[in-house]
Amino acid sequence: MFDLLLKGLLHAFDLPFHLVALTGLSLFSGQQGMAGVRLVLPVFMLALLISFSLADTVPSFDGTFPLLGLALLFGTLTIFHLRFYRGLLASFALISGLLIGFTASPVILPGFSLLKIILPRLGLTLGLSLFAGLVMLFTVYLQRLWQGIGVRVLGSWVTAIALLMLALMYASLNGKI
Repeated sequence: MFDLLLKGLLHAFDLPFHLVALTGLSLFSGQQGMAGVRLVLPVFMLALLISFSLADTVPSFDGTFPLLGLALLFGTLTIFHLRFYRGLLASFALISGLLIGFTASPVILPGFSLLKIILPRLGLTLGLSLFAGLVMLFTVYLQRLWQGIGVRVLGSWVTAIALLMLALMYASLNGKI
């Protein structure tokens, strides 16, 4: 059974657009200080759990473009070091958690036992939350050094990666690649 939990944990790192959006959210909320971390991380985890519980009832969709759009938004907000109200920060975490949860839900085949359904989703929740928490804490620490220039540079990288991924996806949709 440990292998199912481990598969869920590692499934968190399969899709790059999930990591780009989650890195952007983590940088932006870590830039808001420990209050932002204490608010965003539980809301994000709750949104993941809600989306995993509803994943079988919602038709599957491709959330690549919305997630990359969120990554672009979070990267840009990190570059400009803007402060936001707690409600807006919580709604960013909720939307990100729901989108990541609906698009990253592990494949469940008919006939699986309840344990085989819950363990990969629990592992995925733990993996994504651990990654987000570590990036947020690193950002809080890095914010104290060099007036937060390092965090802004990382935000610009998230923005550049999101733009490049969007451009490549757009080009492949139009048959240019």
